[in-house]
Amino acid sequence: MKKFIEVRFQNDSSFKTYHFLTDIEGLVANDQVVVDTANGYAIAIVEKYIDIPKPGIKQFKWVIQQIDFTSHAERIEKERRMAALKRKMESRRAQLQEIEIFALLSKDDPGMKDMFDEFLELSK
Repeated sequence: MKKFIEVRFQNDSSFKTYHFLTDIEGLVANDQVVVDTANGYAIAIVEKYIDIPKPGIKQFKWVIQQIDFTSHAERIEKERRMAALKRKMESRRAQLQEIEIFALLSKDDPGMKDMFDEFLELSK
C-alpha cells in the first residue's frame, strides 16, 4: 500500500524535510533509507509517515529501500570478539611457552630444577 513519508537528509543542516512515496511497512523515526531524488540516489533519515503530502507537488519520488545495518553490526561484533579471543590466546600461549622453557631448562640444570619445582608447588 502506498504511503507518504517525511524524511530529512543526513548532511542537510537546514533541517528541511521532504516527502516521498513508500510501500515499505514498519519504518520508524531515525531509520535510514535510500531515496530516489532529482539528483540521484541519496540516504535520508525517516521522520514519520504522513497522511497529506506537501501541496503543489504532482509527482513524488520513491523510497527505494530501508538500510539494514544488522549484518554489518554482527560482522563488527564478530571481529571484535575474535580480536579479544586472539589476545587471550596469545597471552595464554606465552605463559605456556614460558613454563615449557622452564621445564626443559630444569632437566639439565639442578638449580633451575629446584626453582621450577618450587614454582610448580606455589602455583597449585
